[in-house]
Amino acid sequence: MPIYEYKCTTCGHQTELLQTMKAKKRYDCPKCKKKTLNRVISGGQGFKFVGTGFYMTDYGKKTL
Repeated sequence: MPIYEYKCTTCGHQTELLQTMKAKKRYDCPKCKKKTLNRVISGGQGFKFVGTGFYMTDYGKKTL
């Protein structure tokens, strides 16, 4: 699931939310409770491998 960044245009509060791609945008600011929360376009977070089966040595340099 992607992480979306939001920023409130009223109070300036910034937050990150883990949402499915089909989830509706959020508009209610958790800090000031107004409906002025906007999704921010960001550079992204990159990949995060979580769980069993992912090891740092799996994709390391191979010596001949």
